[in-house]
Amino acid sequence: MNQEIDRSKFDYIEQYYFDHYKSKGSELTVYALLNCISEKEITALYVDSSKDNPTFKNILEKYIVQRSTYEPPKAFNYLARKLLDIYVEVNFRKKIAIRTFLCQFIRTTSPDIIKDYFDILSASDLTIDRYMASKVADLIWCDDVKALLITNYHRQPDEYSLAPLIESLEPELLCSLVEEYWSDTFPSPKQKKTILKRIIHLDDSYLSFLKERDTGSYLESLTMREIVITDDDISTIRQPITEEVKNLLIGNLGLTGNWEKVVKYMELIQPPLIAPPVQRNLLFTTIGYKEP
Repeated sequence: MNQEIDRSKFDYIEQYYFDHYKSKGSELTVYALLNCISEKEITALYVDSSKDNPTFKNILEKYIVQRSTYEPPKAFNYLARKLLDIYVEVNFRKKIAIRTFLCQFIRTTSPDIIKDYFDILSASDLTIDRYMASKVADLIWCDDVKALLITNYHRQPDEYSLAPLIESLEPELLCSLVEEYWSDTFPSPKQKKTILKRIIHLDDSYLSFLKERDTGSYLESLTMREIVITDDDISTIRQPITEEVKNLLIGNLGLTGNWEKVVKYMELIQPPLIAPPVQRNLLFTTIGYKEP
């Protein structure tokens, strides 16, 4: 790479920045100069020349991120490839810095680079690495990516492993996958709602696990399908009934349009509301004014 770059340009750009960085518009001038050098030169400037100048390095990163997303966009494939090569060799602290920078423009690079980025981070034991890998899965979705994400989910069943699967898997497979680990506390409430929307139209046999493990989600699934819970099912609800389940149950019963039934269960599962007497004309009483 050294034979393909003009280091006099590096010196000029760096010197201009340090002479004028306090001047208004100096950043745009640096961007204009950077537009005039090749991607390989920018890569060398970033990887080599700026490593001892964190302030200038920040300017380069800002330029690269903006240039990769603003019109006209530019893909920094060479730089991304170089950073991935470095990533597998450096220590943990430097890995964090590279990953933080790469994730800001990786989606604009070529599919083969995105796939390598995905493979490297997916193999990590770090939650944040797997999460960042999942953020690009939609760009390279295929059977291999799906299989790797499912393997990761079984290896570490958490929200980060589950997230890319919720939108991409077939409803039947998604339902079977989440059933194994579904509980009152997992997945998160937000993910549960999203999953329910995707699997709600499946046959009842797919959703039977909700009734056994998560009363709140079971009631929510019934309401989403406009199915009213039966008296027999109500009698099997696990005790003690949480406030969330109470509210969901009353909401579901409201689908019947049956006033007596709703009020009946309100009285059974909700404490009576004893409202304090309303003191009319409190303001007038306070200031000594009597109501006519």
